[in-house]
Amino acid sequence: MKIKKDVPLSTLLDFGFIEDPVNCDHPEDTYYHLNNYYIQIHDHFRITVNIFSKQIEILYLSNSDGLSNTSNLDILYELFVNNLIEI
Repeated sequence: MKIKKDVPLSTLLDFGFIEDPVNCDHPEDTYYHLNNYYIQIHDHFRITVNIFSKQIEILYLSNSDGLSNTSNLDILYELFVNNLIEI
């Protein structure tokens, strides 16, 4: 899944996403290869949108060996309903 080409990434701000403060403006700068907008869900989950490819990823940020889950992925539904995502 990714954000449609004609949708400005700044639109994500209206849905609670935050632009990562370490983003770099140059696609060839691979040091910051995770340039993104993101939204944090609970303590362990993050949904990111890459600023160059607009690819959507769901990340699990674990600081333990245990499992964690979330049933709160409503933001993805909101992006679909508002016709911002393409597959």
